[in-house]
Amino acid sequence: MPAKKSRRRGRLTVIALVLLLVAGLGYGAYWSVSTVRASFPQMSGEIAIEGLSAPVTVARDGNGIPQLYADSADDLFRAQGYVHAQDRFWEMDVRRHMTSGRLSEMFGEEQVETDAFLRTLGWREVAQQEYDELLSDDTKAYLQAYSAGVNAYLSEHSGAGLSVEYAALGFVNDYEPEAWDPVDSVAWLKAMAWDLRGNMQEEIDRSLLAERLSPEQIEELYPEYPYDRNRPIVTENGADGSATPPGLDLPEGDGAGGGDLGDGEGLEGAGDGLGTNGGTEGGAEGQSVDEALDGVSTQLASVSETLDEIPALLGTNGSGIGSNSWVVSGDYTTTGAPLLANDPHLAPSLPGIWYQMGLHCNEVSAACPFDVSGFTFSGMPGVVIGHNQDISWGMTNLGADVTDLRLEKLDDGNFLHDGEQVPYETRTEVIEVAGGESRDITVRATDNGPIISDRGEEFADVGDSAPVDSSAPDRGEGYAVSLAWTALEPSRTMDAVFSLNTATDWDGFRAAAQDFAVPSQNLIYADTAGNIGYQAPGQIPVRGEGDGRYPSPGWDSSYDWTGSVPQDELPREFNPERGYIVTANQAVIDPDAYAYELTDDWSYGTRSQRIEELILGTIEDGGKISMGDMQSIQLDNNNEMAETLVPYLLDIEISDDYVREAQELLEGWDYSQDADSPGAAYFNAVWRNVLQLAFGNKLPKELRVEDQCLRVPPADESQPMENLDGEERLITECGERSPDTAQPDGGDRWFEVVLGILEDPDNEWWQAPETATQSAATGRDDLLARAMRDARYELTAELGKDIDTWSWGRLHRLMLNNQTLGTEGPGPVQWLLNRGPWNLPGGADAVDASGWNAAGGYDITWVPSMRMVVSLDNFDESLWINLTGASGHAYHDNYTDQTDLWANGEYLTWAYSREAVEESAEHTLTLLAAAPAEE
Repeated sequence: MPAKKSRRRGRLTVIALVLLLVAGLGYGAYWSVSTVRASFPQMSGEIAIEGLSAPVTVARDGNGIPQLYADSADDLFRAQGYVHAQDRFWEMDVRRHMTSGRLSEMFGEEQVETDAFLRTLGWREVAQQEYDELLSDDTKAYLQAYSAGVNAYLSEHSGAGLSVEYAALGFVNDYEPEAWDPVDSVAWLKAMAWDLRGNMQEEIDRSLLAERLSPEQIEELYPEYPYDRNRPIVTENGADGSATPPGLDLPEGDGAGGGDLGDGEGLEGAGDGLGTNGGTEGGAEGQSVDEALDGVSTQLASVSETLDEIPALLGTNGSGIGSNSWVVSGDYTTTGAPLLANDPHLAPSLPGIWYQMGLHCNEVSAACPFDVSGFTFSGMPGVVIGHNQDISWGMTNLGADVTDLRLEKLDDGNFLHDGEQVPYETRTEVIEVAGGESRDITVRATDNGPIISDRGEEFADVGDSAPVDSSAPDRGEGYAVSLAWTALEPSRTMDAVFSLNTATDWDGFRAAAQDFAVPSQNLIYADTAGNIGYQAPGQIPVRGEGDGRYPSPGWDSSYDWTGSVPQDELPREFNPERGYIVTANQAVIDPDAYAYELTDDWSYGTRSQRIEELILGTIEDGGKISMGDMQSIQLDNNNEMAETLVPYLLDIEISDDYVREAQELLEGWDYSQDADSPGAAYFNAVWRNVLQLAFGNKLPKELRVEDQCLRVPPADESQPMENLDGEERLITECGERSPDTAQPDGGDRWFEVVLGILEDPDNEWWQAPETATQSAATGRDDLLARAMRDARYELTAELGKDIDTWSWGRLHRLMLNNQTLGTEGPGPVQWLLNRGPWNLPGGADAVDASGWNAAGGYDITWVPSMRMVVSLDNFDESLWINLTGASGHAYHDNYTDQTDLWANGEYLTWAYSREAVEESAEHTLTLLAAAPAEE
């Protein structure tokens, strides 16, 4: 007890110091220690809330993780809504304003463009359709109970009593939160789907690359998946034990109508570009491909710039980001029962994306079927990833291509479709702006989807630069771009969440997966009967023509989607003979063994193959996988690219002693990326510079990191190419993309690109022009030597001259920022809300994937957002850890109490049984039924 008092006194001292700083900047008249602590929730005793039919017990352990016990499902979800609101209502409120395109109501005019884009997509409207037309009565009842619980909390709390952020927001506007609605919860699934939407960015980038690179060069930067080296997920059985499920006849055209970029037919319909504010009038047909490319880059860059501005609540979208999950059969475990691990890699935030919780019916029955524990999303009822009394499941992003950019020819209120002019739809949206005038926007849509090029320059650049064939209508000032996306069609994913929570066997799990439409995820499975399995769910489109790699002509219905991959024919495995299943965003199945096109833009299997090697390293020697082994695999930080590239680096003779001193750090380095490793620091700096010299400086400005300026020839061939004296004309061109999303990002796609040219020392990619201090690189070894020199001087500037003081963690740091006021609020408020830095091990495509973007720097852009290892032998021996803590309240004990453990690779015991929960409980709150309010 004295230790607790000491910590509490220390925390109050820190709060007081922060408030003194706030006061010094003019905020002190409104803030006090009580302002910061006003929202700390009651965790013990009794609270009466309206609508309960019987008491609900909320048992919290020392980390504030709640386990809820109720007599009915209605009471259970009412209590879940109440408890979520206790700890995370600010996060919930921001999320619902984001999904409905109403951030301007909270944060003012700076969010108008973001709101306009989100209103154009119409997430909230689609969620409303789902709720009104598709969701089951049980699901609606759970959503209504959850909303009632949130609103019960709101009825008792306001302003700083909800969260300190509302006190800060009160400095600039008089915003007050409105009641929670069931559709607020459903709409969050659209944000999940957006951040995990698949290859839309790659589709944009390939079109933008056409501004500076040839079709062949573009293909070299997007190599084929190495099926011969990195195993796909499904290799043994489909529906009936074969690699290909029964009844799969190849669809006509095989989804490959886009052809090869190297020939003329390959460009047919492979992208016509995005238009500014909807494109222009019609015109003559018959333009050449070169003519069609003119101006498209402007439209595409606009699209990408807009994507950069949309909040990525789950993570930076792209080939680098991913997740790990795997399951090992009891035949190969020390417990004799399956072990299942999962760690989704998502954007770091404070509070973290996940909220740990247990939902337990006091007596499990058909009327109250829940006995589930795991990771939830605040603002949404149910458990997203975890286990119940019979099964456990995990998720990684499948990465299916569920979006298409469609080029549209618009003319006087019409869009061109199969040679005819068809009126496009319009609607007016009113954006309310805190402290300012409301804004009216017009949203336009064709049969293909909403016109997103109205909302930003990069989408418009797609319309200017995407390749089209000679039969395309005249581009004029650019085509418009619409978005076809499966998440814009109503679905029953919310039903699937509750079905997963209550499934008791493989058949029930697969039935739940059938409703999990968006985002399309890899679902792994284990049960207490000893079975393991994998199911690919999702609403995955079947295309007519085209392969989805480039924007396609919206005026040609042959490129429309013709349906979805039948649920019974999606890849799956059940009890594979090898005894384990690994999913880490690699290819799902060899396309030669499967009839449908899922995507070509997989992660390239670096993490999945490493996980498999570590599993096989134990079981092939006759050993058994333990809980400790599962943890060690999750924390493995080996750099797979280094194993290949370091021998080439060490073979290069470096005459400069200063650079050779750094080169010697690679001698004897074991390729692990521990936080204290100087070798990891130097190699990753070399890797970053190799990519910059070989590729980054050759990319168009729309893909390069913002403010990185180069002297380059004009991209527009209509401009003079020579100066008056006959020399090549150069212009200054600066990058436009954010550091988190610029290219080359250094993920395992770039591993494959470099592997493809490593044995070709004279490849043109190894060339780099001379600079004021460096001679031109004319081949591989020249460029590698130059990268080692540049890395030496870069780290000297970052870490100092003494290489003995270098460490990877000093470069590779994690900051946890409040997603709103922690990044855009006044400095003192940011100081109050944000935490860090932490010096971390790992790397972008290590299993311990603390991601960084090589184009933008070394700071961490995504992380294992949680880690869990589930023992199907004894659930109470399972382990879990969250990135932050249960609480969203700054300076609460549970704000970041798990972060140090997480950063050090430690876990918490995951109590599940009632006995284990009661033993670990430090706070018990009873929610009582309140008398109905008088009319």
